[in-house]
Amino acid sequence: MKQTPRESDEALIVDIICHNPKLYHANIPSHGERSNDIVKLVTSTTESIEQEGSTTALEILQLTDSEGYSVRNERPMTSISGSWSLGGDPLFYMDTDIEIDDDNPIDEKDIPGVFRQYGWLIKELFTFHNFSDSLAALFEEGTRSTIPRLKRLFFNPWSLTPSRLDCMDQVIERAEHLDYFFLSLQGLKDKSRRDKADRLLRRHANKLQGLAMGGNTSNQWIPHIKALIPGRLSLPELTEFGLSDFDKPYLSRADVQWLAAIVAPLPTPCPPCLFPLHTPPTSSSAALPDVSDTWTPLTKFSLRNFQLWPEDWRTLIEAVDFTALERLNFEGANFSFEQLQVLVNRISYYTKPKIPLEELNLRNTALEDSANPETISRLLMTLKMKAPQLTIIM
Repeated sequence: MKQTPRESDEALIVDIICHNPKLYHANIPSHGERSNDIVKLVTSTTESIEQEGSTTALEILQLTDSEGYSVRNERPMTSISGSWSLGGDPLFYMDTDIEIDDDNPIDEKDIPGVFRQYGWLIKELFTFHNFSDSLAALFEEGTRSTIPRLKRLFFNPWSLTPSRLDCMDQVIERAEHLDYFFLSLQGLKDKSRRDKADRLLRRHANKLQGLAMGGNTSNQWIPHIKALIPGRLSLPELTEFGLSDFDKPYLSRADVQWLAAIVAPLPTPCPPCLFPLHTPPTSSSAALPDVSDTWTPLTKFSLRNFQLWPEDWRTLIEAVDFTALERLNFEGANFSFEQLQVLVNRISYYTKPKIPLEELNLRNTALEDSANPETISRLLMTLKMKAPQLTIIM
């Protein structure tokens, strides 16, 4: 179909499903206000087929806005997909990308019925700047009576008022199946946003798998964040961590030491090869709380548009745990030839023959202005010998 089905088209949808038992994936254009009706129609049709003793292969229903793709973003405005087991249990999946643009905010007529009716069935939810108060309230309403099946949440809280942030807090607390929670905290120069960050980190830091923070004048907000999450023990399940500041400031030594604690391995007695070169385990490590059951090493670390003094670069690089790290991003930083040498030495220190690093982003770094291109090439080749899947972005 190329246009949103009218009510008169519903019989056609039912007929297509009933007469095509091998149909696996249905893509139906839909304005937001018709989404709920279409989902209910397809759900009831598949249930009726199974109750009558027949079968259907239909597992995915995808609804996209009738206009197709946003011209600016070249992607669907709203994508909703659902799958049904043969037992008739609708294992609903929802992926909403509603960051269309600032001139097209999501309002109350777009998909409220889906959130109210099927909120508890949503497995994946990605929210961006236009995730509205009304949608947060409907999402909470839809999860009151049944445990939500939410498994993956990418959450940007900036458009929500404090009362609607309460709604999302309640959904998160109810989400017993949540196994991936990424929190995006941007624009932290603004005090109201720092207040939201404060609230969310106090409540959910120990549940986070991903945390990205950014904003100009980071010297004002990093100390506040450090007080909330003084070290990696505050984020035991974290696998992705990122900081950015387009002002390109120098990080203080205290901030670098804090970062080094975030990216370091589990601070308990373990094989010497996992410890930073100049930071051997201390006797105090035995007194640290046992988080070994929940601790996960970082797979992604990003430090964009910051400057560090050479000794601070060494402290940070030598602290990084490369046992599971897949992506490392120093884009826009003053990462130079000297830091590349430290990185190669650090990785070469590992006793394992290979490490899982897949991507190293050095775009717009000081390395691009280096006068040692041949030596840089040799160092990069050494890196690839230790990380054979590595792609270097420059």
